[in-house]
Amino acid sequence: GLLILIIPFADSLRLVYGVYLAMSIVNQLFIPARAATIPDLVPEETLITANSLFSLAYVGAIAIGPAIGGFLIEQYGLDVAFYADSVTFLIPALAVGMLTLPRRRRPPAKSNLAADMRAGFAYIRTRADVTAGLLLSTAVYLSIGAVSVLGVVIASETLAVGAGGYGMMMSAMGVGLLVGALLMGRWGGRFNRTRLAAAGAVVAGAAIALLPWATQLYAALAITVVTGLGMVLVQASSQTTFQTAPENLRGRVMGVSQALMGAASFLSMGLAGFVAEWVGVTAVLGVVGLATMATGLTVQLRLKKGKE
Repeated sequence: GLLILIIPFADSLRLVYGVYLAMSIVNQLFIPARAATIPDLVPEETLITANSLFSLAYVGAIAIGPAIGGFLIEQYGLDVAFYADSVTFLIPALAVGMLTLPRRRRPPAKSNLAADMRAGFAYIRTRADVTAGLLLSTAVYLSIGAVSVLGVVIASETLAVGAGGYGMMMSAMGVGLLVGALLMGRWGGRFNRTRLAAAGAVVAGAAIALLPWATQLYAALAITVVTGLGMVLVQASSQTTFQTAPENLRGRVMGVSQALMGAASFLSMGLAGFVAEWVGVTAVLGVVGLATMATGLTVQLRLKKGKE
């Protein structure tokens, strides 16, 4: 919240970049810690439902956040939107501060970061489902990063609907995430988590590959709904798998997951625009979409072979 409060007073783009970098570092601490704590707060049989509820909160913010921000900007100006955004961070800060968390066992006195990371990677290598979840999550975030950049181009050049149309596309993705979260909360526990995540990657990848071919706004909205649905299947299923790690390794696994997803999103957002100038938006989204599909299909085939 304090970092966001700096943005209205920023007098250079370099400072804004610095603020976003600092926010990313904070998220690298907060998100894995939050995810690793959830299994200590709910029974194991309701873990996938709890993760779906967290996804529901996340996608709710995606769906209504841009609309609220747009309203505040139009009515009161850009600075007020940032002030309001900063204040909203007090709500989760107070909520988390009031939680009573289970006391954790203290690590050995000789514990060090390098040893902890080696133990985390050693655990990941021994768990095929965790490895699959990391691959699927990374692939999906790679695609979503590209969509977040190139979706603006599709909205302005292909669909000719401008920033408002792009906002509608992102809200449509939020609707897909919402539907997926509700379905996961209701029926997700009945299926193999890795298969669900792989299916979600196939669905999201196919939708992303099709997005540049949409020539009407309603078609683009339908495609982004499907993208959101596939994304939440990957997110909730993989997250639940990561949380099955032993307590002393759970935070390490969640940290690796967050680092990979953050790096994938960062790289795709940074490179998508440059590459699209050379080969075009259709080619870039087609490649990342097909790569995501291929990852999901490969995981499905490996599961089938393992079962045989």
